[in-house]
Amino acid sequence: MGIIPQSDRTFEIDENELTYLTVAPGENPETQTAAGKKENGPQLNYDINGLPASPAAFTMPQGTGVPYFVSPMFQAGVGLFKDTDLLGRYMPKFKSDNYEMSLWGIGVKHGLKQWIPGISKAPIFNLSLLGAYTKINTSFNLNATPESIGAPADLPGDWDNQSMDINVSSFTMNLLASFDLPIVCFFGGLGFTTNKTELDLLGDYPVINVSSGGFEALSNPLHLEFNNTDGSKTKPRINLGMRLKFGVFTLHGDYTYANYSVATIGMGIAFR
Repeated sequence: MGIIPQSDRTFEIDENELTYLTVAPGENPETQTAAGKKENGPQLNYDINGLPASPAAFTMPQGTGVPYFVSPMFQAGVGLFKDTDLLGRYMPKFKSDNYEMSLWGIGVKHGLKQWIPGISKAPIFNLSLLGAYTKINTSFNLNATPESIGAPADLPGDWDNQSMDINVSSFTMNLLASFDLPIVCFFGGLGFTTNKTELDLLGDYPVINVSSGGFEALSNPLHLEFNNTDGSKTKPRINLGMRLKFGVFTLHGDYTYANYSVATIGMGIAFR
């Protein structure tokens, strides 16, 4: 479960960053992100010379009211050689009426203790290096019609093929340490994460032509790429957790502090 910080649940529209839009008079410029409250944001109006009194462009959408991100998944690992494990994670594609999501990842973990004189024979202490890559694909169906901006209903365009696709790729490298006791294992990690997010607005959308003042359809009008929220490419990552072992069955829980912190619980089967 990824936890969205309070600072990322709303944002304020800066009219200095807008070219042909303005916040409608009397409207609060603060609006919700996807993790924000189920409250409509302000109305945005077109601000184009030669157009009659600022026609409405659109109203900023509501948030989901859910400030966290839950993603159940399968994880599996297999030992190869020299205390090296190949790891994988997978979430089958989830679909609803207006939304779909999928996730997969792959990683490699290698034991370092064997290469360090003095601790290679330590009975309960383990030290490893983990590198992993994860890809998350999401798609939201949209519904922007000519009527929503006062355009003629017969404006040429396919208004049924609209979607916003958001794809996130993440790479992490971590130094992991654990203390393995007969029933319980305490573990932690320190490392870094790099994130890249791509957003595509796909399909046809009705807009006002800023040159003529008439209406037209734009196809696939937007492609954006983001790094972390502060623009940096890497962020620190700290992890702490505990695993209980009952024969081949395990229960585990951990918390990761990162750009978006993550709490995880799970159960598994381990053969060694």
